[in-house]
Amino acid sequence: MSHRKVAAFLRNIGILICVVAVFAGLIYAINHRTKVAGKGGKAGDFSKFLPGSSDRGTGDSPFVAAENQRLKMILDPVSLGITLEDKSTGETMSSVFNPGKDPLNESWKGFLESGVAIEFYNGTSPALERADMFNRSPQKYIKKKENGFQATISYEKLKIAFTVVVELTEDGMTAKVPAESIYEGEQFRLGAVYLYPFMGASRLDEEKGYLFIPEGSGALVELQDNKGRYNAPYAKKIYGENIAVDAEVSQKMNWPSVKPPEQIVMPVFGIAHTDRNMALLGIAEDGTSDAELLAYPNGVMTNYNWVTVKYLYRKEFITQVSRGSGIIAAPKEGSFRDVGVRFIVLSGDQADYSGMAKAYRNYLLKTDRLEKKDTEFRIRLDFLGAESKKWIVFKAKVPMTTVEQMGSMMERLEKKGVDRILPTYMGWQSGGLSLAYGSNNYTVEKSVGDMDQLNGLAARLKKKGSELMLYQDFLLANPDRKYDSSTDIAKNLGKTIAKKKTNKPLYPEFYYLTPPRSLSDSGKFREKFEDTNLHGITVGSNANTLYSYFSRGAVHPREETRNMTDSMMKGFQGYQKAMIRPFDYLWKYTDHYFDLPLATSNYNYISREVPFLPMVLKGILPYYSDYANFEPNRTKFLLKMVEYGAYPSFLLTWEDSTELKDTNSSDFFASKFTDYEPVVKEYYRLFRELHDRIGDAGIQKHEALSEDVVKVVYDNGVEIVVNYGRQDFPYRNATVEPQSYRLFEVN
Repeated sequence: MSHRKVAAFLRNIGILICVVAVFAGLIYAINHRTKVAGKGGKAGDFSKFLPGSSDRGTGDSPFVAAENQRLKMILDPVSLGITLEDKSTGETMSSVFNPGKDPLNESWKGFLESGVAIEFYNGTSPALERADMFNRSPQKYIKKKENGFQATISYEKLKIAFTVVVELTEDGMTAKVPAESIYEGEQFRLGAVYLYPFMGASRLDEEKGYLFIPEGSGALVELQDNKGRYNAPYAKKIYGENIAVDAEVSQKMNWPSVKPPEQIVMPVFGIAHTDRNMALLGIAEDGTSDAELLAYPNGVMTNYNWVTVKYLYRKEFITQVSRGSGIIAAPKEGSFRDVGVRFIVLSGDQADYSGMAKAYRNYLLKTDRLEKKDTEFRIRLDFLGAESKKWIVFKAKVPMTTVEQMGSMMERLEKKGVDRILPTYMGWQSGGLSLAYGSNNYTVEKSVGDMDQLNGLAARLKKKGSELMLYQDFLLANPDRKYDSSTDIAKNLGKTIAKKKTNKPLYPEFYYLTPPRSLSDSGKFREKFEDTNLHGITVGSNANTLYSYFSRGAVHPREETRNMTDSMMKGFQGYQKAMIRPFDYLWKYTDHYFDLPLATSNYNYISREVPFLPMVLKGILPYYSDYANFEPNRTKFLLKMVEYGAYPSFLLTWEDSTELKDTNSSDFFASKFTDYEPVVKEYYRLFRELHDRIGDAGIQKHEALSEDVVKVVYDNGVEIVVNYGRQDFPYRNATVEPQSYRLFEVN
């Protein structure tokens, strides 16, 4: 080899060593300089861990750990597996399984046989590894409690320890891991915990029934032999993806041309064994701000059907090393908090998804997570005031509906019998809808009117028993505005600005405001309208976005964002509050639920969509569909609203929607009032007639009568049969025509 080639070779080696050193330095900086903000959030030092001792007499054989009038809880102290027995029927639900001859590796075999398992990081590696009650040789210290037991689990080699507290309840059981019970060393760091992930699971099609997942408003996955045709599980973050750690998802601001996947808005799941009339509802009670819901149909990794929640303490993330590239890293500090799951056992005629929905509704009402609101029928009409578009080098205003025109439209509808309206005014702020994001001056856009006009319209509506709602997004920020990047704008864990893509040429992306800035802006909003008639608000992204963020050298967890959103909503006491797809922890503040999902993300293993969410909310909280004027199949959409009990929604403008083609609201492609005035009138007539018959009754039961026909039973005796098919359907000595519905009053 020539001297020149040797020199080139050595130079390349040197460059490679430098690159590796830079990457290692980045990972070290991430792992050792990033802190978790706020109190707590840290695990205990494993060197100070004191395991205590086990109760004598537990041995290695299964025993009855707790019992009440209805249920018996049997514990296997080796696997920490639990069997729940319904004493009246003798039917059981188990949490561990012996895979027998199923071809599984030791990791999956141990996972199936364990009641509790963890995932952990090894050093700076972003790859997760798993440990259970057999793999990694854990020590278990079990103590009996009055209604159950507690088990302290210690992985000596991993230097990870924690305690699981399990209690039998009147209708099921709870399992929790207190934050103060978690200990770690330096090398291995706790990433996640599973609490009874296989509770109620089944193998192939050996039992009849289905998994329930909170996809859209609800979906079922049949317990059939899938013949290995599925290779990926259902896996979604509860309360949506986290902008601080998850890759950006390209999506549009308003109405997406390619609809993004549905978010999980309620932390529930279930499994029903219909052949033996037994079902299980799971509710993730504690620690849901960082949790993932998993559902595995058989064929995905194992022959078992199972559904669970994985509680995350840490999550790997991408950190930028250049403008176009990044590396995956795992944070050193974790988000440690109490986590826990509740299981409710259902039997007999309640052992189905309808019974699960009623059980969840009762749970929410009992724990004050849901409050009865006025469910009187109103049609939702959103009016777009103004937008902005590019004009030479400046932004021009695009007025679509003035305050005066909005009032005129409502008066015309009222004269035609549409007298129960819930109006929201969007794009009322200076600059119009998109340009106003991130602004906190709350002045009215001059091209649509002024404060006196807006306040006067609100006063007239109040006299008629209606509230004018102002649309406000306290989260999104227009990048054309000026901000303090250290305090106002959310950054991801890679310390770059988190962005929401729109795929629009005018504003291709928006920023996210930090929770403190959002909370401050909401206070300024209330102060601005304190002495006016404008005490109605429609909340945008804050209701359906939960994120952690990096600011001033510290990582702020999603729990902190959730708490600040909670404080924001408490501040609007006395306001009428509408929220767009709010997460369940905001339902108690919600007076009107907007954009309730009427469909799922169409995953191929979903066998049927069900109105689980409507069954929870109907008669308690009024909820509304997406805008009906943007639906391509209007007949099917109307039938879905009838089946789900949703009230209709429309977005209207005075000007033709072609004026919006160069704006970020170009998705509002059909909105002119004169085009939709007769449609609004017809929808109003149909749904008011339905409401006059149903009232504030709740949904008692929902079931499929055939592949294309469903029945909804209300607790006042009203039944609605919806026929999506193309053939007549006979029911109760009557006929339900194709592509239609029919109402029956059984009582």
